[in-house]
Amino acid sequence: SKIALSHKSERNLGLHLEFFADTIEETLADLYPYHICDFVYALSNAASEFVTQCKVLGSPEMESRLLLCRATAITMRQCFDLLGIRHVMRI
Repeated sequence: SKIALSHKSERNLGLHLEFFADTIEETLADLYPYHICDFVYALSNAASEFVTQCKVLGSPEMESRLLLCRATAITMRQCFDLLGIRHVMRI
């Protein structure tokens, strides 16, 4: 399946996910973990905006949006692991 980014907040979240590799490279270059902190903060804001503005479950775009949510969760988990922060599976 493919992720379709038709809504503005979907595109914004997808764009933030694209910055992950750049953030890791920047962190490896100067060894300052605040780059990851800044990234995960911006990603969480983009994810919050996405789930506020876009219906995920029961929408025609449900499969694509669930994939976007999954990609976001995986990326956030990797950030928390790199920072040594325990992550939660559910809130």
